This record gives sequence, C-alpha cells and structure tokens, in this order.
Amino acid sequence: MAAKSTGRTSGKNPPSTAGRSTSRPSSGGSGTGGGGSRRSQQSRSGGAGGGPRGAGGGARGPGGRGGNFRATEPPTRYGWGLAIGAFLLPVLFLPTLSWTAVAPKAAVLWVLTGAGLPFLVLLALGLGPARGSFTRTWGARAAVGFVVVAGIATVLSKAPLHSLVGGYTNMTGLLFFAGLAACWALGTGIGTPDRRLVENAIIWAAALNAVVG
Repeated sequence: MAAKSTGRTSGKNPPSTAGRSTSRPSSGGSGTGGGGSRRSQQSRSGGAGGGPRGAGGGARGPGGRGGNFRATEPPTRYGWGLAIGAFLLPVLFLPTLSWTAVAPKAAVLWVLTGAGLPFLVLLALGLGPARGSFTRTWGARAAVGFVVVAGIATVLSKAPLHSLVGGYTNMTGLLFFAGLAACWALGTGIGTPDRRLVENAIIWAAALNAVVG
C-alpha cells in the first residue's frame, strides 16, 4: 500500500504540479504579452490618430474656423487709400491757407468723389462687387437716382454755382451729396482687413478731434 500510494503520488502529483506550474506562467505570460501588445497597439493607434488631429487643429487656426481663415492677412493698397481719406476728411485743417476748416476737408471729399462716382455707376450696372447682389445693385441705383435729382435741382436753381459747391463755411452743394454716394461706393465690397483699417482710421480721427476740439 505504501508502494502503491507512493507510486500514485509520484506518478500523478508531479505531472499535475508541473503541468499547472507550466500552464499558469504560459497563460499569464500570453495574457501579459497580449495586454502589452494591445496597449502598444492602442498607443500606436492613439498616437497616429492624435497626430492628424493635432495637425488638423493646428491647420484650423485661431477660433477653429478652418484652414482658409487668415488672421494675419495684410490690408491692400486700396484699403490704405480709403483709410487715409477717411482719416483726413474729418481732421484736415490748414490755418495758413484758410480760416475755415471746411475748405481743406472739401478738397479731400472732392478727390474721393472723383474716385468713387465711376465705381458707383459700375455698381449700379450690377458689375464688380455688386455682381449677383440684389442689395448692392439697387442700393447703388438708389444712390445714382439721388445724385441725379440733386443735379436737376442744381440746374434749376437760381444760383447754380452756389448750389454746385455749397457755401464757403458749409458743404451743402451737389458735390457734397455726390461725395456721400461716392464714398459709399468706395467702401462697398472691401475685405475684412481693409474694413478694419478704415474703421480704425475713423476712430482715431474722432479721438483726435475730441482731444483737439
């Protein structure tokens, strides 16, 4: 019985113990290796997915508005010209040439009028920035009609020359009303950088008038 029990014990227990000890490390090793491989794959997939996302986030730019948004786009020469005119129109004063501040400002307005009236006609014809825009086209046509009515009133006036240029101390003539329509036409269709530049010029001109006046 002792020999049989020893034989059973030596015959059964050692293989089962060896089998268990061999199978557990192998299963544990495969589990650990599988977990490691899965984690490495997840980290690789996460890194690969995070790379384009990060690149896409960088391409979107500030505000996440897409890659087409350009926050540093500079103003154009046309915008600089409008900004200079918008700044000089309310602040220009030459005391050595005229005792009133209206005459230098009227000179700036006449320059803007000569540049803007052809552009106003272009808008009224539905061309340029008014192409495909109902509001811009009919806005320009309304402005042209306003200037035409003012021109008819100037011709029929008892003092056509005075009605044309207005008084020396005020601007109430045909050129003034034509200048209003021309300035509107010049500012139609400008881009965001140019618009911001013109707005800043008007704000600085108003601040300068407030300080000096």
